[in-house]
Amino acid sequence: EIAEKRSDTQKEILKAKRLIESQLIQGSARELLSERQLTYIEPILNKIKLSSSEQEFISDSYKAIERKRVKKEAAQKAKLRRARQFAIVSGSIAIVAVITSVLAWDQYKKALSNQYAATSAVHLHLSKSNSDALHIAKAAWDVKYTPAASQEVGAAYYKMFDNGYLHVANLKEHTAPINAIMFSTKGQYI
Repeated sequence: EIAEKRSDTQKEILKAKRLIESQLIQGSARELLSERQLTYIEPILNKIKLSSSEQEFISDSYKAIERKRVKKEAAQKAKLRRARQFAIVSGSIAIVAVITSVLAWDQYKKALSNQYAATSAVHLHLSKSNSDALHIAKAAWDVKYTPAASQEVGAAYYKMFDNGYLHVANLKEHTAPINAIMFSTKGQYI
């Protein structure tokens, strides 16, 4: 009957007081109040008459929750720091990989150009078709300009001139001097 006469606020105060006392009575095995329990009793805390040991117990509970919060924040910051470091290292590795790939591609093109230039030089020295040597030297130049490619293009042009005239082929049907030549856009026909 007495419990029925109490107001809702009085019931809440009594419930909070019992919660505090039950946790405090456990002695050395006692657990501090959880954040949820503190949130529950906080609105009515100023209406409860607390002993000094109960006040100290509640204060210790708040301090423990604050320590947990600080520890959790520190762990999150450390995790974020590790993630940032990982991103920086990964980004740096990716940049180095791209730069290395670009340099490797450049070296490959130089090597290919030099190989074409050498093939052109062989054609010229073996007195094979001068126009083939010129096309190979031009291909070397198109792959990548190198001094060797430039030298072989010049050598092929020089070799194609005979006594100051461009000698491409002997034309049996045409015996008069040729004043001008026109090449097709792909350089295959005169």
